[in-house]
Amino acid sequence: MNGKYRRSGLKTMWRGGPSHKQKPPVKKEGYTLPTFPVELKSEVFTEDQALLLKFFESYPYKMTYQNYSYKTTNPFGVVYLKNSDFTTGTVRITVPGVYVLQEDINFEPNPNNDCFATPTQMASGHYPCGAAGSYHLGFFAAITVETSDVIIDLNGHTIKQSPRHNLEQRFYTNIELASSPFIPTQGPFDFSDTSNYKPGSRVLVMNGTLGTSSHHGIHGNAADQIVLYKLNIVDFEVAGIALNGSTGSIIGDVSMTGLKRPLPVLSTFSQARFIRLFLKQIEASCIETLKPNDGDTILTIKDVLNDLDADLDKATSQILTTGTTDTYFNNTTGLYDGNMYGMVLNVNGVVIGNFLEERTSAAIGNINILLWKISIAHIVTHPVEVVALGTGDMSLGAYGKGRQAGPFGDILPIRELLKNEQGKETYSATSLSNAQLLLAKCGFASGSPFGSTSILNDIVGWSESNPSLGVAGLSDAMESAGIDYVVNGDSMGHTMKGNLGLFISGGQSIKIVDIFIDKIQAKGTNVGKSGLVPDYQLTQGADAIGVALTASTDIYFKRGVIKNICADPEGVGTSGCVKSVQGNSGIYGVGAIIKTKCNC
Repeated sequence: MNGKYRRSGLKTMWRGGPSHKQKPPVKKEGYTLPTFPVELKSEVFTEDQALLLKFFESYPYKMTYQNYSYKTTNPFGVVYLKNSDFTTGTVRITVPGVYVLQEDINFEPNPNNDCFATPTQMASGHYPCGAAGSYHLGFFAAITVETSDVIIDLNGHTIKQSPRHNLEQRFYTNIELASSPFIPTQGPFDFSDTSNYKPGSRVLVMNGTLGTSSHHGIHGNAADQIVLYKLNIVDFEVAGIALNGSTGSIIGDVSMTGLKRPLPVLSTFSQARFIRLFLKQIEASCIETLKPNDGDTILTIKDVLNDLDADLDKATSQILTTGTTDTYFNNTTGLYDGNMYGMVLNVNGVVIGNFLEERTSAAIGNINILLWKISIAHIVTHPVEVVALGTGDMSLGAYGKGRQAGPFGDILPIRELLKNEQGKETYSATSLSNAQLLLAKCGFASGSPFGSTSILNDIVGWSESNPSLGVAGLSDAMESAGIDYVVNGDSMGHTMKGNLGLFISGGQSIKIVDIFIDKIQAKGTNVGKSGLVPDYQLTQGADAIGVALTASTDIYFKRGVIKNICADPEGVGTSGCVKSVQGNSGIYGVGAIIKTKCNC
């Protein structure tokens, strides 16, 4: 095994040794720089990793102590962060320095403005919206890191969403290692361009807890030389850590525990909140109406907006008061309705497609990463496959390409919108689906900087047909449009890959030392059993996997335990401790070193 390890290219650069060989920590008045343990240093395997740890141990900060101020803090000073810095929005770190929490952060910005940036904040450029603006969908992070040479010292404190913000902002990360959650050209619409996308580099986040988050604890695209150290990441709904395109990074002494509290809403709640923004954008200009099932009701855009407001306001009030709702947003299982990951290491860009088949020459990052003393636990969801209608054109679709969707990738959930009337499958409306269909009629598919729809006129026409007149049902409309159902996707059209503890996609030279993975479960029977598409086998969304590897080379495991991995016995998913998907080579130590107890 040691011979294979040496041949893999993973070479230890910083051997362990007597403590007197290390330099003592650099201490200045008011702040003590970190000292990383010998055990961690002995596992680094590149010179860059060793230099990165030494850089933070001797970080060249200045003895200037100040409060946070956007873009005006002194470079390389010590900046104190308090709750008052977060009350009006994201703390954007654009200047190198040491940022130290002084208290727990309960993130709930601008509560009197529906937790969105104000027009003044948008106009000033502090929180840009519009073309290539990152804040279209609200405050997506408590902290963004948009520069190099940064220490974020949680100082024993916690950053988390408030209950209200967690409910209303379903697209959120506690710490985003860039100015935007998407790289240019990716995402449901333009969040950034090549001129304003700024990833972090040489960033240390340490010493505390990252709590309640509707998406990630920490997320980053193209963020290089990242050190995540002594962190407890809990109560996340999508992933504890997701690093896409990172190089030369170290994650050490970090535990991740997924969502345990009941989640009161389905993903439709988030979609309804966001689509309301789009309705307001065109409220004054759209003169189209919607006539569901060609009945007596004629809905203007104002009517649709009022119905959506009423459902959202009712659900919000009920949940914040009682913890549940009787609207169609209600989540009866209390579990997240998509797939969840403990940690994702991916090449640069989103992780929304199927498993990567090969790492091509165009792939960026996910190279030379060390994981040391990692714990991943309770990755448990009730995944729900959302059957979509195809577009007949794989280039169409705001986010879930090839699927009919609203303006930010919100799939038109056709299975939930069907009722049988006089032998025909007719339209059963919700306030959200009415909004999706009316936006399509209003021509939102062309020219908008905020997004576009991919819902076809044939389907809008079907929704307005009158079954009592013997008109065509859905199957007839689909045949006329030349489209089929599209399966194996979630509410945003992401390819469902199962619940995964550690997911490495397109990785090169990654070393994992002392990993503990416990309780990865996919519950429920809502994948692969739609009844609309018979006998298909794309059921991986119901899988539960401890470690998933795809298109990766030189991955070395050294000690670890994987246990309690299971898919719902009544469902269609499978479970396993380690899944080598495709395109992998040089995977060392998996069978011989990791102890597995794959049962529930």
